[in-house]
Amino acid sequence: ALGAEPLSKDLVQRAKQAAVPICCATLQPSIDVGPNLTGTKFIAFAGIGRPEKFFSTLRELGVILAQTRSFPDHHFFSNKDAQDLLDLADREEASLITTEKDAVRLRRADSAAGKKLREQTEVLPVTALFSDLPGLDALLIQHLTAARASHTYAPPGTRRD
Repeated sequence: ALGAEPLSKDLVQRAKQAAVPICCATLQPSIDVGPNLTGTKFIAFAGIGRPEKFFSTLRELGVILAQTRSFPDHHFFSNKDAQDLLDLADREEASLITTEKDAVRLRRADSAAGKKLREQTEVLPVTALFSDLPGLDALLIQHLTAARASHTYAPPGTRRD
């Protein structure tokens, strides 16, 4: 589960009944990001499940948000989207910033506006912080051990035929 909100009792109960482990984590901005962004006016845009969380994180870091733009989760940015964001940044005399997840999708942009948007957009790097790292390690080791024993595991760089 990702986020600071507590898990519902129903979800925990269903996971327990199905013997499905739950690992909880939060996303935190990477170290020393804030000072590089404070004092600069930004247009923030995001195509994630809850874009307001991203915008709130930026505000907490002291980022000045001239405007925000939300897109549907997993949104592929069209040429028009890219041009609209670039035009908005020009009108507001602001820089652009987005999430790492959205930056990955911007790499596929092949239009002139898409490439320009990719080049001109700052990215907020984040790190996943797990609440029970030893528990996560144990879970991963357990599953890797089981996969190796069942011969379904192929070490990186090898092929299974």
